[in-house]
Order: sequence, then C-alpha cells, then structure tokens
Amino acid sequence: MNFRTKTTQSMRNIATTTLLAALCAAPVYAADYALIMGIGTYQESRANLPGIDKDVAGARRIAQSIGVPTENIRELFNDQVSSMGVQKALHDIESSISAGDRVFVYYSGHGGQVPNNSGGSKKCTEGMFVYDMKLFKDVDLEAALGSLAAKAGQLVMFNDSCFSGGAASKAPPMDGRVAKMYQPKSVNEHAEYTCGEAVNMKVAARNLVAGAQAKGNNMVYIAAAADDEVAFATKNGSAATQAWEACLKEPGTDSNGSGSLNASKLMNCAQGKIRAMGFKQTITVIGNKELPLSFAAASAPPATPIEAARRNAATLEDIRQAASSAIQVELQASKTDLRIDKDALDFNVRTSRAGYLYLLHVGSDGKTFDLLFPNDLDQNNFVQAGTVRLPRPSWRVVASGPVGEAYVMAVVSDAKKDYTKALTSKQGPFNSATADSAAQTKLRVEATGVGASGTTGSFGASTVVRVRELN
Repeated sequence: MNFRTKTTQSMRNIATTTLLAALCAAPVYAADYALIMGIGTYQESRANLPGIDKDVAGARRIAQSIGVPTENIRELFNDQVSSMGVQKALHDIESSISAGDRVFVYYSGHGGQVPNNSGGSKKCTEGMFVYDMKLFKDVDLEAALGSLAAKAGQLVMFNDSCFSGGAASKAPPMDGRVAKMYQPKSVNEHAEYTCGEAVNMKVAARNLVAGAQAKGNNMVYIAAAADDEVAFATKNGSAATQAWEACLKEPGTDSNGSGSLNASKLMNCAQGKIRAMGFKQTITVIGNKELPLSFAAASAPPATPIEAARRNAATLEDIRQAASSAIQVELQASKTDLRIDKDALDFNVRTSRAGYLYLLHVGSDGKTFDLLFPNDLDQNNFVQAGTVRLPRPSWRVVASGPVGEAYVMAVVSDAKKDYTKALTSKQGPFNSATADSAAQTKLRVEATGVGASGTTGSFGASTVVRVRELN
C-alpha cells in the first residue's frame, strides 16, 4: 500500500446548527458519568438564588456534549444538595466507575468562607454552602475528588460559585443579578475574621490537579470567577454556565477544526460572552487546558490539502491530550522527509508498558484517516514494554504523494480497540475513512472510549509526527 491512501469520497462537512443536532449525530461514550448539583432554594431564604434550575438543565446539556449518556447523569437539586447528600453522591459515583472512565462534576450555588478554628496557616476555611447552610469544606471536596481522580481516566469539575469573601459584599446589586457568595451572620461576631481576600479553594484545586496528573490522570477544574471576583446568578441562569453552554453551539469555537472543544477553546469563547453580558468575572481553568471536553459543532471546510491535513492532525492531538501520562509512548521515524514513489516509512515505537499498539495516520491529501497497524497482513499488535520496529517484513508503506504533510501517531492501550468501527473503508490491507466531521468524532470515541473487550482501560499516545512528502 502507498503512504497516502486514496479515497473515492470527497471532503465533506456535516452542518450542525444547534447543540441538540450535534448531540444526536455524535455517538456517546459508554462509560462516562456526571454528577450535577444545584441549589436555588436554601433552608435560609436570604440565601436563595435565581435561575439555578436553568443551570441544572444547562449542565445536563454540557454533560451530554461531553458524551455522557442520559442514564449515567445524576442530578441533585435544592434540599438534596445537603452535606450528607453531596458526600454520598460523590461516594456513589466513585463506586460506579471503572478505571479509565470519565467523570463530570458540576455545582451551582453559593460559595463561602468561615474562620479557620483548627489552626495552621490558613486564615479561613472555604467551600460550598449547601442546602442546610453547612459548609462543604474545600478539604473535604479535595479528598472526594482526589479519590475520583485516582480511579477515573478523566475528571472535570465545573464550579459555578464564588469564594471571594469580602469582594461579594462590595458587589453592587444590579438588574436582578445576585452574587453567589454566602456569609453566615455568625461571621460578623469574629473581629479577627480576615477571610475576604483568601483564595483557599483555588489553592486546594491546584493541589488536587497536580496530584491527579502525577498519578497519570487527566483533570480540569473550572471556576466561574477569578480568586478576587464574584460569580453572579440571574433569572436566566448563572453567567458562567450560560456562556460555556452557548460556546458549545458555535462552529467558530473549534478554532483549529479538530472536531472537539478543549477547556482553552471554551474558556476563550465563554469569556467574551461574559463580557458582552456586562459581567466582571473571569472564568478560571486549572489543570490540562488542552484536554478535549466536548464534541464540536462543524466548522468550515479547509481551503487547501495542507490545511486539511493539519486539521486532521489536530484530531490526533486531541486524542493524545486525553491519554494517560502513566503510559509513555514514543514514535521515532528514521526519516521524516520522504521522496514520492521512492522512500518507505520506517520507525520505532517505544512503550513503557505492555498493551495493544495502533498506528493512526493522516493522509497528505487531507482526505483520509487511516489505520496503518494492525492491518490485514499483520494482526499481531499486542506488544511488550520496550521497542518495536515497524513495518514488519510482511508489509510496508511507500510515499506516493501528493506533495504535502502526512502525520502518524502511535497509541498503546490496556484494552483492545476496534478501530474498524470508525475506519470502515478498505484501502488494500488498511482500514480508512474519509476525514470529515463524523470520522473525527468516531475516531476520537474509539480511541478514548470503551474498547472491544468491553472496558475502557488506560491508553498512552506518542507525539504526532509530521512526515513531509517531496518530489
């Protein structure tokens, strides 16, 4: 087979005008879970917040855009979001997931601070004020999320509340906007209370993310406002949640056309919408900002083959960003400049762990995704830790043009995958698919979702290697 697989189909674009259409067209992961919590009506009425029901509905749609099936979404509302209710829900979701599954946790309600009476360097204790007016402390949330992160392959938390202490009291009420910061009356009795500028919640989140990534997990913590700002609720929903969801529907959010939206793309889009709404709050993202979170609405087709190939390579990069750092994979090509009809691809793959090896390829014409290995000539893709040289003697890949850029990435997975679900066409002994929006989604789902064995497991991925085809 030649290095560039041919295709009889032309590049096409699947138009998506609404988020619902995108969700209906996109397959979902079979092992994703979501816990959505919202409190609009508190035990103490002065703490009530408007529009939280709309936040819960919006969070449900955000979870679906990530790929969480409806049956795996659990919602807690108002009095269900008690101290015991939150603790139990977090424990239950940890018990439900398997290693490598993805989890989305969402909270909309008040944040708060109380004096720290336990000593130490922290001036105050921060956390989420739940229905029964108790503080679900940042350290307790950190412990619960830490247990999830140790088990899950991907953990995302969206916290639409604020912990800015005294900044909330300085925020003037306007147009029915309510600051999402609750301060108990008892705090006023403490003359030594100096929590107004504390940022303990964000510090806890940073510690949690670092710990999760050190164990090979991927985590993103999304805060509705910066450390010294206030998050707002309105009758139409909270500003950050509204903005984040709105960006899921816009083709322009997918700035590199990879077919998915990471935290960085969504944050940039959502921040512009928040400013346009007149809010002075800054969405803060801690963790891997490049981690793909949601399927993207289709964007305009690329103008040239090189642009198309680079867009398809961005899809491979999205897969790499979702990989576990616990499995180190390296791909080294003996030559990255290949003469058309003369040179063959030759490379070494090194893996730190045994697993199933796959080689994904983007054609230099920008029209195809291909599975170079395994193939009809060589199905033995289980490899031990160490170095493997490919192609094997039974097959090879020769550059045949057009002049341009092709891309290759190696994936090593604990669980056996079936890429033929995504790459359904045949080009000689190799599976292939026209590189359109549907193929982007299917390829990413197969790479990061449940494998042929029925389990998710973990996977590692190499850097995406560019190979230039030259005359």
